[in-house]
Amino acid sequence: MMMKQYEGLQKNITNLDRDDRLAQGGSAVCAHFGCSAITFHFDHLIPQSKIKDDYIPLNQVRSCPRCNTSRGNKELMVWHRENRTFPSLAVLRRYLKLCYGYAKHRECLDDLAKDASKNGLPFDPVALPRKLPPLEQLVWDYAHPEFWPAQGEVT
Repeated sequence: MMMKQYEGLQKNITNLDRDDRLAQGGSAVCAHFGCSAITFHFDHLIPQSKIKDDYIPLNQVRSCPRCNTSRGNKELMVWHRENRTFPSLAVLRRYLKLCYGYAKHRECLDDLAKDASKNGLPFDPVALPRKLPPLEQLVWDYAHPEFWPAQGEVT
């Protein structure tokens, strides 16, 4: 699969500013698992240690110290697989937008997905999810519980 094919499958990619306004307007909880904490860290979805001299705007989400520390600089989806969890759809949405934007900026959309991280991308497209868990297990956004479907409700 070529990275450019991700572009062809997108209907409408809204900008990250909108996602950031939603995130800032929600409850002060960990974006990863909805944990409460006395203080929060800001977790870089694409780790700073992997982007070297580049700057990726809006690359952070609120994270409890435990989640931020346990993740370190691991690939987001690898970390979730190791924990047998799945990110909230809001975090996944932001992460995918960041990955797409970074790959487009670096002109890597024509690279084969299996070669992309070897060619300098700070994330591994092969690690991206290919299917979602069952609907009733998905969480839209821990900071906005009003968007969660009622137990058993299919939206």
